[in-house]
Amino acid sequence: LGYEWPRLSLAIDCSSGTFIRAIGRDLAAALGTRSVMESLVRTAVGPFDREACVGLDVVSPETVAAGLLPAVAAVSHLPCYELDPATLDAAVRGGLVASPSPAPAECYAAIDREGELVGILRQHGSGAFRLRPNFRGLG
Repeated sequence: LGYEWPRLSLAIDCSSGTFIRAIGRDLAAALGTRSVMESLVRTAVGPFDREACVGLDVVSPETVAAGLLPAVAAVSHLPCYELDPATLDAAVRGGLVASPSPAPAECYAAIDREGELVGILRQHGSGAFRLRPNFRGLG
């Protein structure tokens, strides 16, 4: 974004688990110098970005409630699998769920018939799937 000795300003689009301070350290080392991070601003996490946030100057119970997204938005990168009522009842009690497809993904966003996130289906050693975590809390 800019460079004016001794400050370098960067915008980095990265995945979860990227250590920005380590990038600064490694970049400085490659240039034969050292670095100090003066500021770090996270502008987005997954589908959530800073521009869609409720500003601190307008925070109220109403503005926060209006700005809430459904929980399933946090796992929009996962394929969804709708659990019918009987399967949902068994799954929240710790039961296994048959593979959602012939070529299963590693995990699925498990939703109920209303589209509400009930947990993440992760593959069990048996090849079936189990809710981990289970947001209904019975298993």
